[in-house]
Amino acid sequence: DEYHANQKRIRVECQRIRKMNMILLSKSGQPQALQQFEEKQTRYLKQCTTYLQQCWQHIRDCVAGMFRHFQGHPKEVQNEWKCIVEQLNVNIENALKYCIKTSLLEFSRSINGEQLHKHHHRANNSGSSKKNSGVVVDDDEVGVTRNLLPLFKVSMVLDASTSKIVFTPSIVELTQMVSTVSRCLLESSKQIARIEIGLCDATTMRSSIFEVVSKEEEIIKMFVSIMEGISSVSTEIGKLI
Repeated sequence: DEYHANQKRIRVECQRIRKMNMILLSKSGQPQALQQFEEKQTRYLKQCTTYLQQCWQHIRDCVAGMFRHFQGHPKEVQNEWKCIVEQLNVNIENALKYCIKTSLLEFSRSINGEQLHKHHHRANNSGSSKKNSGVVVDDDEVGVTRNLLPLFKVSMVLDASTSKIVFTPSIVELTQMVSTVSRCLLESSKQIARIEIGLCDATTMRSSIFEVVSKEEEIIKMFVSIMEGISSVSTEIGKLI
């Protein structure tokens, strides 16, 4: 019937959210300029956010259809509806958490390397610090790679006026870009509101879905791993000076 058909559609949409990958990494093996990477990721994330909003709207439409079967019934039935909606919001939260966590995990692995990510430290890689990097430094074929598919291209130029090596873009710019991409990925969940159809006591006191997702421990760990990884890359590049 219509009620169960809507339930099935909601499960499908939650699965679509869960399976979505919101980080776009080049499969060609060629490192990209920072601006190129950021522009591509910004466009891709915009597409993902639109898709996310479409999934949410489909869910909301299904919930509206389901509510017709509960509308106008006694309090006990309304309480049952409240439980259904609360569980639905939890399911949406969990789908978003998984989507964002796996997207950040892929970004982290591309920076840290598979094995480094698994162990979450680099102490075991002493003596091979010039391998497995998400950054390639271009200077007469001098390369620093910690991953088979490096992400970013950084040029090393000797400043004749100061006799110092200058990186273009700078390490600060590299770090800021990685931080911005990671943060924007997380903030895409701001576009998803709680479903409150048919709730008489729809409260504004509850945390938003974004607030819940951003406090998820595993997601915080992914952020830490990404920033630690780019910090390590910066240190290794500094050794070239």
